[in-house]
Amino acid sequence: MRAACAQSYVIRTSWVYGSGKDSFLCTVHNDLGSGRRVRAIDDVWSSTTYVEDLIARCSEILRRRHYGTYQIVNEGVCSYYDFALEAGRLAGLEKQQLGSLIEVVHERDMQRIAPRPRYTPMRCLLSEEVGLAPMRHWRDALAAYVRRSRISSTSPRSADVRLLAHFRVSENRCRSVTEGIINGVI
Repeated sequence: MRAACAQSYVIRTSWVYGSGKDSFLCTVHNDLGSGRRVRAIDDVWSSTTYVEDLIARCSEILRRRHYGTYQIVNEGVCSYYDFALEAGRLAGLEKQQLGSLIEVVHERDMQRIAPRPRYTPMRCLLSEEVGLAPMRHWRDALAAYVRRSRISSTSPRSADVRLLAHFRVSENRCRSVTEGIINGVI
């Protein structure tokens, strides 16, 4: 991509979570908070990315107009098990409760078609080079997500309307930026 078009932004991210998805990272705090058992892999580590932080960082990058390849992830590294433990703690569960609700599993037992890498943290050297502040730690981002989820579940109409409006604005911005890049305006 960068070889074909030097004036481009390449965004790499991993383990993205946020409202509107139905993945382990998005639902584990609710599952544990409701007393449902979950399975969590303890021997695969990566960087996580809260979608709200991803959107904010993309906006910062676009404002700076410094083309390049960016790895956008929250600070720190965790396993699915670490993430589940923190999500459960944020849901108000004690360590003993978490021990009975989280079943530890290993990557080797997942019977995947293709092997998965076991250690894939990311760090954005370009962000550091251009002076962008480090992203917040994954634990802080997860806490913000859990807080936002609680607000959404207690007043779904107003929170859903705000969230939908936010995503429409973000989607329109992305569409405008993409069209600008394609047309050579940006």
